[in-house]
Amino acid sequence: MYYSIKWERNDFDIRSGNWGQAYFNGPRYKEKAWDQVIWKSIGMSWVYAHIHRGAYTYYYANKWGIKSPPKNGGFLKTRIKIGAMDKSGRAHYYDFNKFFTTPQIKIYRKGNYKNGGEYYLSSENLFGTAVHELAHASHWEIGYTYGQYVVDAIFSEPFLPESWAQGIESEITSDIYGDSYEKNQSTTIKDILGNGGYTPIVVDLIDDYNQRAEMYDNAYPIDRVKGYTLKQLEDALYDAYLWKSWKEKIESKYPVNPTRIYLNELFENYKNID
Repeated sequence: MYYSIKWERNDFDIRSGNWGQAYFNGPRYKEKAWDQVIWKSIGMSWVYAHIHRGAYTYYYANKWGIKSPPKNGGFLKTRIKIGAMDKSGRAHYYDFNKFFTTPQIKIYRKGNYKNGGEYYLSSENLFGTAVHELAHASHWEIGYTYGQYVVDAIFSEPFLPESWAQGIESEITSDIYGDSYEKNQSTTIKDILGNGGYTPIVVDLIDDYNQRAEMYDNAYPIDRVKGYTLKQLEDALYDAYLWKSWKEKIESKYPVNPTRIYLNELFENYKNID
């Protein structure tokens, strides 16, 4: 009997590229225990393992009170397909790929430096990327729409979906790997507005860290808001299609938060949105 790991669960399936099933093929034993350390030197199985860990954590070890990504529920709600790509590129989620055989999510083994060249993603980056893309899938299920996707694409302002996915990635990954995981809070407002919609606002709504005060520099966001939870922020996300409407729903749903009076100030860091 040959032992192997098939990288899948009931609700997600990891592909080797676009179509092949991701496996780790082990030794041939007859009724014998098999323990395997999957080192980075093994290659793509190391990549599969960290993507699997991120997806498994979000789906089945979810301690943050947020909904899981879309579950396997039959026709048009089959397992999410995650393509692990053995090359460089930018990870993405395409909801409409569920109508086809290609993966809804693609995660690349390597990234690209802005000034050229490639680098291998670390274990925490692979984990975090899996969480980030699954957060997009979850967002589509609770109200993000094809129409809003088109609007965001035309105006290159996907601040709400990317900020939400960035926040889920930051909170879950830092909980697992430690607070050294980058939360995008060491970035100026100017740079944030130029990076494709990835703001740290979810983390800002939760933590007690004011970038402007800590950095002694008005170039950074002012953040006097704290105390919200991921679940509260997700509950306010239902049917909130725009940056402003999400803020208004947070404001109206949770009037007892004493830092609520600073919500406008926090969101106004990015006042050109909407």
